[in-house]
Amino acid sequence: MVQQPFVDTSRIAAFGHGGGVQPVFYLAMRTSQIKLMINLDGGVFGLRSKTTFSPDYNPSKLKIPMLHIITQSQAKEDDRSEFNVLSNPRYRVIINSDSVRHHDFTVWGRVVANGLHKRGELTFG
Repeated sequence: MVQQPFVDTSRIAAFGHGGGVQPVFYLAMRTSQIKLMINLDGGVFGLRSKTTFSPDYNPSKLKIPMLHIITQSQAKEDDRSEFNVLSNPRYRVIINSDSVRHHDFTVWGRVVANGLHKRGELTFG
């Protein structure tokens, strides 16, 4: 994508949801072309993910800002020491609601549209 003329290479973000966050996490450690990483309720810091076992795991190379949005249940599973070993800018949002489910992707769309009013006029109710 970085070779496409319509791509602003100064604003490339990588996004991962659930188990899909691990490739994003490792890729952000391997290239400087990614400028921001977003984790949407991925267990990258959970013990069952075994994130630190990968040969691609190198926390000192993760320099970009990371937005870490997780549910309460994921927060309980996360290993704080794995999160705290990182020195990159990190922004952690823990959703304090039992009604938010890991696989209900539309909830995040409603937060952006109706809660933050960031989608403009063409939003759903």
